[in-house]
Amino acid sequence: MLHVSLNTAIEPYSISLLEDEKFLSGYSWIFSNTGKNEHLFGLDLILKNSGKHIKDLNFLTILSGPGSFTGLRIGFTFAKTINYIFKIPVVSIDVFEVIKESINIKNYVIVINAGIKELITFDGENIKIIKIDELLNVSKDKIIIFPEYYLFSEFKIGIYLNIDTYMLGKIGLNKFKMGEVFNYKNLNPFYLKDAESIFKKFK
Repeated sequence: MLHVSLNTAIEPYSISLLEDEKFLSGYSWIFSNTGKNEHLFGLDLILKNSGKHIKDLNFLTILSGPGSFTGLRIGFTFAKTINYIFKIPVVSIDVFEVIKESINIKNYVIVINAGIKELITFDGENIKIIKIDELLNVSKDKIIIFPEYYLFSEFKIGIYLNIDTYMLGKIGLNKFKMGEVFNYKNLNPFYLKDAESIFKKFK
């Protein structure tokens, strides 16, 4: 089966083309550096590199978040449009699941930016929103995993783990085979906080 996996939640954003579990082509970009939405260019590039057409796709997997509000809106608009026009099913997978499948660590905590001086943490079971200065308290005896490089470089602890759209695609393939698919009507990002709660401090 031919499928595409897309990450516009956590930079660097990326898109990959897979045939079953075989990686065919990929493209990545950093939106905060260029301000350009390159997902359409990336899709066109990886399809042309592999001699494929969008109508050849069996499904698309998207990283559902949590992550950038702007990035998620861009990615989900793209995925819903692809589904609506070409009737291509969409699989939605959150950041935590991708990281869990990418590591062989038991005692960990995943940390993601949650907005103004707050962080999202996930320890394999529980999701919490904490203040930045609380991180060292929750991270005792645990390996901190940062999927966002700028947070990793700011705290200078733990490890940085880039979100891999190849792994995202492999997980998506299994979920697609199990029938866990969405369409443009029921496909939504994984937000832990709404935009109003983040930006109200600036009003």
